[in-house]
Amino acid sequence: MSVIFAANETNFASVALPQSQDTLDSILPTMLDVPDDGFDDLVDRRYAWWDSARFKAWMLGMGYTLYQRVYCSSGDPSTTVRLYDARRQDTSFPYALQGGPAEDVSFRADTGPRVSVGYALDSQGRHVAMKAVLSGSEEYRILKYLQNQGVPNSIDSFYNIIPILDIIACEGHWLVIMPRRQDIKIENILINHMDTHNNDAYNSHRTSLRLQGKLTYALFDFSNSTMFPQSADFNDCRLPSDVSFHTFPSQRPDDTHQGEVDFKPFAFDVAPYTLGANVGAPLRHDDNEKHFKAFHSV
Repeated sequence: MSVIFAANETNFASVALPQSQDTLDSILPTMLDVPDDGFDDLVDRRYAWWDSARFKAWMLGMGYTLYQRVYCSSGDPSTTVRLYDARRQDTSFPYALQGGPAEDVSFRADTGPRVSVGYALDSQGRHVAMKAVLSGSEEYRILKYLQNQGVPNSIDSFYNIIPILDIIACEGHWLVIMPRRQDIKIENILINHMDTHNNDAYNSHRTSLRLQGKLTYALFDFSNSTMFPQSADFNDCRLPSDVSFHTFPSQRPDDTHQGEVDFKPFAFDVAPYTLGANVGAPLRHDDNEKHFKAFHSV
């Protein structure tokens, strides 16, 4: 079964909890990825692990009530999870602001095509996200470093990197707990506001929050990131060229396609390279030449 995004959904309460013989250690350490043979079967096993009665009960004992999986009318699980009958709450930083024009306040989230992310309410009713992270990985090292920086309590002390609330040992690996925020794209950027409507065009409340200076943004996915030692010389921070291909083709330039042995990641990741390619994408369909001049002058 391939990854399915919910269209005609079924209430989770009408679907029996799956039984999973897997542990996090049997489904997380793998080289399989989209669109490798065998990846669809791995996704099914990950669905079953996240949604199993055993894991849900364990998380509840840790103080977290997981969102419920949305099932398609065919009975297949989707990447969408949902919290039914949710109540909007006043929250404090770093947790997301809530509210908007919609009467339906059920909160939806997407676990992604790799199904490595889950969502929950903590014991105080705050929305959190959790990501399964491989023990000993560079991603774990980065997230542990961020956890050691502490949790900011205001926008003034926030540096646009998602704060780490907790890191929980789980079946040989880790669950990293973060405040749940809403994905606004570009792919790995979050905003500190949650509502039924993701699109700003349908959410005048978000526009109001932005005008009041209450919105902020955060980077959150470090699965293909590298953290250099603070003592490293900037000019010595280079990586093998194959590392530059660890992202989607539409999000990288062609600057390492000529047989380069290594590259400078900081130059590659900012304008006019990876960051520039993403920021400039919406402007490519704009006939106004001044946008392109502004973009290329960065």
